[in-house]
Amino acid sequence: MTMLITKFNRMIHNRILWAVFAVLMSLVLVGFLGAGRSGCDSAEPDRRGLAGTVFDRDVSRREFFAARFFELGMQNDPRLSPEQQDALRQATWERIAALDLAERMGITISDAEVAEVIRRDPAFATEGMFDRNRYQAIVRSRLGIPLATYEAFLAQDLVLRKLRALLEAASWIAPAELNYRLRNFTDVFSLAYATFSNDTASVAIALDANDLAETFERHREAFTLPEQVSVRYVAFPITNFLPAAEVSETEIEDYYDAHLEDYASTDTNEAATLFQPLEDVRGEITATLRRRKALFAARDKATEFVMALAPDRYGNALSLTQAVARFDLTLRTSEYFSVDSPVPGLRVDQTFNRAAFALEAADPEAYFSDAVTGTDNVYVLAAHDRVPPRDPDLDEVVADVRELAEAEALDKARRARVETDRADILSAMQAGASFPEAAAAQGWTVVTARQFSVYGTLEHETDMPYSDALIQTVTELQTGETSEPLPVENGWLLVHVIQREPGDIAERTLLKPELIAAIDRYRSALLFDDWRLYALEQANLEDYLAPPQDDGDIPPDDGAPPG
Repeated sequence: MTMLITKFNRMIHNRILWAVFAVLMSLVLVGFLGAGRSGCDSAEPDRRGLAGTVFDRDVSRREFFAARFFELGMQNDPRLSPEQQDALRQATWERIAALDLAERMGITISDAEVAEVIRRDPAFATEGMFDRNRYQAIVRSRLGIPLATYEAFLAQDLVLRKLRALLEAASWIAPAELNYRLRNFTDVFSLAYATFSNDTASVAIALDANDLAETFERHREAFTLPEQVSVRYVAFPITNFLPAAEVSETEIEDYYDAHLEDYASTDTNEAATLFQPLEDVRGEITATLRRRKALFAARDKATEFVMALAPDRYGNALSLTQAVARFDLTLRTSEYFSVDSPVPGLRVDQTFNRAAFALEAADPEAYFSDAVTGTDNVYVLAAHDRVPPRDPDLDEVVADVRELAEAEALDKARRARVETDRADILSAMQAGASFPEAAAAQGWTVVTARQFSVYGTLEHETDMPYSDALIQTVTELQTGETSEPLPVENGWLLVHVIQREPGDIAERTLLKPELIAAIDRYRSALLFDDWRLYALEQANLEDYLAPPQDDGDIPPDDGAPPG
């Protein structure tokens, strides 16, 4: 018994044992507190795997992104701006809410209806008969989606079509409106019109410093200097690799055969195709192939340089200056340029600009580019400097401001001139002159009277000048009226209606059902868009995918009315 007490006494004085005991108690305590915290948090909804809720129903992320895919027409997700992403997310939720509300309304689609649509699709037919193998091949290979996904899309699309059909059936066109539109389409106009060329317009403009300052302030955003970069670069001239570029006879012949159409022409009667003999174009082909080989060699050398800059598995790499010295190259620095502007002093295209703006100075694997091909050289770029966008002073962009101010002043002066001319023409006509006489007196070029109808222009080929401008204008004019000055290419147009008469009654009868159908489709589309918005409003949407709002943009509520 004494021995047992002694051992126990040693145990309770053992520091290691107490340390182990303390760790175990800590783990138990943490587990207890974690369980308690978990219990406290159990009131919070578990949103894992959810995109949101509509009509108090959970919408999984899978369902949301399937609807998003369908809203894109089963196309690959394009690159969208933040604004476009927001619009697509809104449209996706509208789709989900509309389908939910349609189901509540009892609008459903059976599997048999989906199958019938597939069977009737001519894209899935062989010799006029539905071909299941062709259907499966097109959906799986060309569309790149499972059959079930395509059939789910069809089912949803048929539901939405039924909704559109209901809205189209509910739309109504007032007889007065229909007759008004029919008259605008079929009435026959006897027209005279006159044109005025900007090239002959004698207008004087004078700009002072205040005009420039005012133009600059009105269009300040247009003169914002974009982000610019300057890069360091090394060049591998293509000509340096030409001497070693050898071309074989086989390569020349293969190139000639592959590009034979480039050397084709027709005889004087255009009845036969003639081809330049190989001997006549041998030099041209040889030069092309030698340059191509030299370009490949320059790119290979540039890629070798790039690999020297890339860190190895241990993170070691040559610095830019070390690599330049090893390859015996010259390191140069470019002028500043924007992503869309030419690079000063270099014959390069937008590939160079995009590579330059993609560089990340702080990243050891991204501060340099891959090989970039220019007109005369292959380049490797390295980050140097980046200047953010900024608002310039007027003095920095005064030439551009003056150009815009002059263009605006010239347009304003020309508009004032033609409006004055129109007033004078109308005055002369009130005094008894005809439109052609009055317009000619003001220096306008008069065109003899022509007959015109909107329906005839839309349905048939016409050589009627300015028909697009006339369609948008004459339907609002009656007999004896003259249009406002209409801007046309490099000038202005005045239209005078000599006579407006009803069109052919048979033509109106023929057009009436087409016009009703077109108006119904147009209005039902507008109604359907509004109905989708209504469905989403009724759905009490909770969108877990919406980006967080920036509270800093929301002014504090001080109880004062807005504005």
